[in-house]
Amino acid sequence: MKKIIFFFLLFILNIVSSNAAINPFINYAMDINTSKKFGLLFETNFRTYSNLFNLNLLVFRLGAQYNLTSSHEKTKLQIGLGYAFKDLFSRVDLMDQNGNPLGDATFYIQDHIIWQQIQGRHQILPIFNLIHRVRFEQDFRSAFLSDNFPTLYPSEFGYFMTSFRLLIKPELYLVDASKDIAPYIAVQEEIFLKIHGNNTTVNSKIIQENRLAAFIGLKIKSNTKIELGYMNNQTLNSNNLDSHFFQLQCFQNLNLFK
Repeated sequence: MKKIIFFFLLFILNIVSSNAAINPFINYAMDINTSKKFGLLFETNFRTYSNLFNLNLLVFRLGAQYNLTSSHEKTKLQIGLGYAFKDLFSRVDLMDQNGNPLGDATFYIQDHIIWQQIQGRHQILPIFNLIHRVRFEQDFRSAFLSDNFPTLYPSEFGYFMTSFRLLIKPELYLVDASKDIAPYIAVQEEIFLKIHGNNTTVNSKIIQENRLAAFIGLKIKSNTKIELGYMNNQTLNSNNLDSHFFQLQCFQNLNLFK
């Protein structure tokens, strides 16, 4: 077990050391079970760029969930729907049509998102779980502003887009997953697919983002999981931005019934 953890950490450190610009990405999610079938979801995440205090992305997600299967089954299916607010900040250097610098500016992109999802968790072996999720989003973009150039892109107001987010995450436990304290390693892949949208400035491609991450995690009893790892985030637009993140995740379950 120690050798597996060591080589997995060595793998992550090798990736991290090869990239000079790596920034934190922190995610926290809580499932609140109000009954055996119904529950609530709360999630927030943020990331920075350049340094810890330059906020790049802030997301709040709220929703309701319904369990399609019993909590005792090895395969668990859950459907959900809700609302998310996303604030994206981007610092750029602007130029006019002749290539003359106009100055630097901060773009503020605020999204109001209605989402629906189905999520599954399968215990294939006592030490191996497979998580997958399909999320459908309707994104109402309310602003594309710059503090120095407020009328630079006036056409971005009122932009609407629909997209799918496809996630798959295998987890390999280093002990029996039913134990109260169970370390594990995991790989996560999430792809963002645009289904509909009339905007070509923000992103004209069908595949918008690709997030590939590797984690080492710790399950504490049945209600808490903590993960630490590395994520490569590819934004596939006209600039094809390739970002690298040191990622910390925490997932918790809270039961309000006996």
